[in-house]
Parts: sequence; structure tokens; C-alpha cells
Amino acid sequence: MEKHTEHVFLERLADGTLPIQAFKYYLIQEYLYLIQFARANMLAGYKTKNFEDIVRSAEIVLHIKRKMSLHLAYCAELGLPKEDILKVEESQACTAYTRFVLDTGSSDDWLALQVALAPCLIGYGIIAQRLFADPKTLRKGNRYWKWIENYAAADYSGAVELGIGRAPGKYRH
Repeated sequence: MEKHTEHVFLERLADGTLPIQAFKYYLIQEYLYLIQFARANMLAGYKTKNFEDIVRSAEIVLHIKRKMSLHLAYCAELGLPKEDILKVEESQACTAYTRFVLDTGSSDDWLALQVALAPCLIGYGIIAQRLFADPKTLRKGNRYWKWIENYAAADYSGAVELGIGRAPGKYRH
């Protein structure tokens, strides 16, 4: 788990030393990923056998829609308009992971799809909660603090809870 949630990119994000171009590239890929993540959650709604999970999938997609609006506003503040984001191709890593998730969902059952989706959903929650609580994370003067706050916020924590099937208010790293 640490390879996914604790690495140099995140350390530099936390201390504000990450090169802005690396962060902008990451934001572009994150937006492109969110499109595929929404598709995978719609597929989960299709694959499930009970109505509550269909509703849960729809709620997750609506959360992704809200997250994408915040994401685009944040990108615009950094000089990345949506038109420019959409001109960039998915990275090989993004394509490999999202197609793995979608292929798993298409060829296997609902549970397999949930397992394939979990690393990203839960990983972001763990990362943000850790960085937000870490006293070494630079808050004042850190251009990336807003990103950390967005993923540590109650809205995203609620989405993680929804994604892992817990009642709201129970998820905390």
C-alpha cells in the first residue's frame, strides 16, 4: 500500500516543491481518468444484482460530476482550460489502468469490478487524510494545499464511504 500512497511525488506535493508542470500534467491525467472512472461506476450499476447498489453507483457518478467541476475550476486557476485538457491523450499508465478496470467489469462480476476500482478510490482518501493531518505538510504558501484540502474534505470522504459500502461518517484513515 505504501508504494501507492507514499512516494516522492506526494512528498513534494505536501512540501510545495513539486514542479508546477508535473502537477499540471497530473491534473490533466486525473481529469481523463475521472471520465473512465465514471464509466466504470456506471458499469458497476449495470452489473449489480440489487437496486441499492444501482443507486450507489449513480450517486458515485454524480459525485464524480461534482468533483470534475471542482477539478476544472482548479485547473483554470492554474491556466489549464478544459479545451487544452481535452487535447491531451491519456498517458499509457492511465489507459492501462482504466482499461484494466473496464475490462474486468465487462468480463467479470460486480465484485471483481469493485476490487479493481478500490485502489484509486481508497488510495486517494488515504493519501489526502494523511497529508492533511501531517504537521510537515506546508499549508501557507503551498500552491497544492487546495488539492489536499479537496480530497480530505467531507465530500470526498463521503464518496469513499459510499464506494466501499459503509455508512457515511465511518471512514477515517
